Amino acid sequence: TLPDGSRIEAAGSSSGNMPDGSYANSIRFSDPVPANFNQATLVFPCLEGTVRGKGPEDWQFALAFKSAPENLAVYPATLMPSYPATLMPSQTQVENLVPATVTPATQPQVESGTPAMPAMIVDGDRQEEMAVLTVVEKPDSYWVTWAFPSKDDDSIQRNGYLYEQPFNPVLYDANGTQLPEPNHETQLQLWQYEESLFNQLSGQDQLKYYPHTMYTIVVPKSGVAFPIYAKQNVYERSFPEKEAYAEIEFDGTKVQTSDEPVEINQEIQLGSVKFELEAIEKNQFGGYSFLFDGTEGNVVQCQAGLVGYTTNMGGGSSFNPDDPYHFYQAEMYSQIPTGMLTVRVSQPAVLGDLISFIGSWSPEK
Repeated sequence: TLPDGSRIEAAGSSSGNMPDGSYANSIRFSDPVPANFNQATLVFPCLEGTVRGKGPEDWQFALAFKSAPENLAVYPATLMPSYPATLMPSQTQVENLVPATVTPATQPQVESGTPAMPAMIVDGDRQEEMAVLTVVEKPDSYWVTWAFPSKDDDSIQRNGYLYEQPFNPVLYDANGTQLPEPNHETQLQLWQYEESLFNQLSGQDQLKYYPHTMYTIVVPKSGVAFPIYAKQNVYERSFPEKEAYAEIEFDGTKVQTSDEPVEINQEIQLGSVKFELEAIEKNQFGGYSFLFDGTEGNVVQCQAGLVGYTTNMGGGSSFNPDDPYHFYQAEMYSQIPTGMLTVRVSQPAVLGDLISFIGSWSPEK
């Protein structure tokens, strides 16, 4: 909230553990703070569905902004010619919140297509191409941003992404040598740069190249054989049964009074997809967690909720490539329902091919 009462809404967030053991949450906003304001209030609204005076109130933090030092290094971000010139002619960040002008490129050039490469690079069931969006030249390296189109199904109630991305991108040189990952400090700078770069994209391209399909990788200027190859492995997934659902009755009181998951072992057949509701357990945040085994039908996600009750929060387990078919869906409630309840299960996500998205780049003409 700005001093004049106007608001800038959060557009997204990401979080993770820091090297010192702390936990950091990074928030992206839809618009920049106007230059004529040096103060603002960061507001976290109270939980939806809670009674005022009975639960957490809005959290408010006073913020003060300082101008960036004039001696910060500024590097130009070069828009590659293989990418449609839809970046706004403004500025983007490349290091420590440093602005840099985006300019059309004459060089370096993107390799046409994907040239021959060491065979060990491709390990997916099939290969698709990543595009190079921008290149930032620094004294000892290049920051190269690759991207592939995001795909999702808007008809899915929650998490309709058609790609599962459990792996980090990997960089190889022309000899097939894998290059090291950046240290934590550099990785934070890369994420900041990507956020700024994403905000420069047109609305159409923001839908096409969602942040989780953009990757900026550090390419050393020396000690590597060009061209270099970036690989991002993803699993494809589909939702073959969007309308079908199954309803299973269970004793909520038994679940809430048990210290262990209550076994259900109910087979579910939704059209062509078969999986199993193994157990139900009480959720530590006030609700129910539904534990599934999707091994038979390659199911890695589904929707699960109580019939006749409105949840105020939900979630599920993260995708585990070592054990993808055992997962849970959780629903939380301001007042936990008990007694005989019915859970409705629908929209199973079925795991498909492992895709290797690969892009190549060289600083040569």
